[in-house]
Amino acid sequence: MRPTSIALKWNFALVLAAIPFLLSVAYLVSQSENNGVWVVGVDQDHGLVRKDSIENYKIILFNASFDPVYVTVVPGCRCTTADITKQRVSSPGLQNIFVHVRTADSRRGRHVKSIQIFFQSQGMTWSRTASFAYASR
Repeated sequence: MRPTSIALKWNFALVLAAIPFLLSVAYLVSQSENNGVWVVGVDQDHGLVRKDSIENYKIILFNASFDPVYVTVVPGCRCTTADITKQRVSSPGLQNIFVHVRTADSRRGRHVKSIQIFFQSQGMTWSRTASFAYASR
């Protein structure tokens, strides 16, 4: 038997052994507190920014559950907008949400703007608030 065929058999055996582990991790993620949807970038601070500018923020959603998730984005004020309002995120899937904050109406000092992200899957609804901070002169 050639050494390469032995190595291939061992690699195949390792992959087969890893399948139950990967399935159990996927199950635990889907049963977790966030229902298998991970949100990255919900609290961001751009520091000192120029007045009369538009600040751009990015939120990443990862759907690790076994079902599609419907996402609805609701801005907290008129100066905050998102590039999507309703979106279906397949399973597994990634969705970027770009948020734009207009600083034209901002007084001097620190400001925090927010959006509410609502998730719906299999009759369950939950939400997450994303905050975007900046300071203006």
